[in-house]
Amino acid sequence: MKKFELDLSEWKVSVPVPRPTEDNPHAMGEQEQVYPFRENLNLWLRAAGVFRSGEDIAEAVVLAGRLRDADGDSAVLDEREADILKKALNRHIEATADGKTPAMLGGPLHEQAICRVFGMKEVE
Repeated sequence: MKKFELDLSEWKVSVPVPRPTEDNPHAMGEQEQVYPFRENLNLWLRAAGVFRSGEDIAEAVVLAGRLRDADGDSAVLDEREADILKKALNRHIEATADGKTPAMLGGPLHEQAICRVFGMKEVE
């Protein structure tokens, strides 16, 4: 069975934040913060409605906990785990594209997370 390595290390992203001024009370600025990758993976895998079968839900919940609690900056996933993770992200991305979710998954904020999941390298 193939195995894939997922990079869980942290990185920084710029997020929009309110920076009101006297002239413009709605002005926005940017603030750099650490992207909550492990927490997001946990949320994306456990979100209601992502999977339609009990088997997929059970595997996703177990994988979510394993990734959240992983020691170090990477985790090795087998083919089934990699498939479950990719399937979850695809469902969230599709829901975003269809306007079915208020929480968008995509754009500059999430691009590195998406690239890491879909760009996992096969390991021995």
